[in-house]
Amino acid sequence: SGLLGVCMQKRGAFLVATSAVRYRRPISPMQRFEVHTSLAQCDERTVVFDHAFVAEGQVHARAVCRAVVKSPSGLLSPSALLGSLGLSMPTTVDPQVTEAVASLTQLDRNLKDIK
Repeated sequence: SGLLGVCMQKRGAFLVATSAVRYRRPISPMQRFEVHTSLAQCDERTVVFDHAFVAEGQVHARAVCRAVVKSPSGLLSPSALLGSLGLSMPTTVDPQVTEAVASLTQLDRNLKDIK
């Protein structure tokens, strides 16, 4: 999509705030695999990525990560970064990913309350 390139031009970096991983099958040492990444959600502050770890045509693990984009001048708006590429949020998102994002949001809120 070019999102990483735009972030790097603005000296930005993705900082993971919350993440959850579901392991389904093992990936052996030295086994080839691919990471299929999609943008699940974003707003003015955060971006949520869905990562599927695929080997031999099967999903071995799935991760959902909420991140902010930090630059030396402060936080960058993920939706503005997408807009600068002429992109917007996808209109169709896997309902299971939507549910996982909601759970991740609740987990983040619960963890903030722990002293």
